[in-house]
Amino acid sequence: MHSSTVPPAATLTDAQVAHIVADLKRRGLLYVPLLDDLVDHVCCLTETRLAHGDPFEDAYAAALADFGGTRGLRRVQRRARSAASPHTTLLRRMTYASSAFVALLFVALSFNASAQQPSALPFAKEHLVRVSAEFGQVGKIWRTTQQVHRGVDFVVPEGTPIYATGPGTVELRDEPQSYGLNIVLTHSETYTSRYSHLSRFAVEDGQAVEQGDLIGYAGNTGRSTGPHLHYEVLRDGEPVDPSGYYDLD
Repeated sequence: MHSSTVPPAATLTDAQVAHIVADLKRRGLLYVPLLDDLVDHVCCLTETRLAHGDPFEDAYAAALADFGGTRGLRRVQRRARSAASPHTTLLRRMTYASSAFVALLFVALSFNASAQQPSALPFAKEHLVRVSAEFGQVGKIWRTTQQVHRGVDFVVPEGTPIYATGPGTVELRDEPQSYGLNIVLTHSETYTSRYSHLSRFAVEDGQAVEQGDLIGYAGNTGRSTGPHLHYEVLRDGEPVDPSGYYDLD
């Protein structure tokens, strides 16, 4: 009688997952929309190897090899950045990127959704003086503890060009008692982003923009004590930590 042995399931430890994330970043995989998906698939492949008894180091190395190693991962990143039509062009090109085609197929499909969300700094990094307030901060910059900071405050010189962090549609607002001159970009049904305390706009209400398009200039309008950009990311209408949607490293 024929019988087969199914390997027991293996689960990576938190430390092993952290090691994978750090190693992928070290290899130059810093494109935020793809990072989470690639981490998931690399971890899944690694766990499959672990289930067959491979040591973690060997299992992870084999998973990377399935993706074409560092060169393959960087090729995927370049394809994702330049793909004009992520769902089709990226998928076709990635057929040649790695032997782990099935895993890359899932990455390509998920990229279509992630392309419709903020995924960049809203200004050139060299303009950043400092981060003056983090997301969720309470009581340090606000006079009342009843308010929680809904975004991140970047101290930048007045007039610093501000860019769209993802494709979207522009809504111009003037709220002198709070955000001052500000722009809300609707990226999708799920994501919006807000750019506040601007000195002036560089776009028109209702205009469609792409990631990296100039939309305005940093200023000190509204409830503000100095030139800076207050930047928010909202998911399903609720503010989330913007630092997960750009890379300052």
